[in-house]
Amino acid sequence: MNLKWFLFSFKGRTERLPWWIYSLVSGLIGVFFDAGSRGSSNDDLPPLVVLVMVAIAVVATWSWLAVTVKRLHDIDKSGWWMLLLFVPIVGAIALFVMNGFIAGTPHANRFGEPPAVDEDEPAPQDPA
Repeated sequence: MNLKWFLFSFKGRTERLPWWIYSLVSGLIGVFFDAGSRGSSNDDLPPLVVLVMVAIAVVATWSWLAVTVKRLHDIDKSGWWMLLLFVPIVGAIALFVMNGFIAGTPHANRFGEPPAVDEDEPAPQDPA
């Protein structure tokens, strides 16, 4: 799997396991940084540090959106389903259940081939 594609592209599909791994790792990183920032005020930070923090937040948000949209594509849903997040609590729960527990379509859908198909290898030819 191409990491650049996985983290930054909105095209294609990704399975549940990579989505779960991404979600758990990014969640743990977020908890780590949150715990490290307790007791300090942003007013105490130099402007360059604040700028770097904002840049990291933008990249993290983009990658979260890209991975989650590809997971929605795997269950044949448009990325527009992310708008469910604007429905308080229920929307986030619905997206969590769809992404974390619903299996992807086993065949090609409007977003491409199933993620298990390696696009770098040519498709097997029928000998007939």
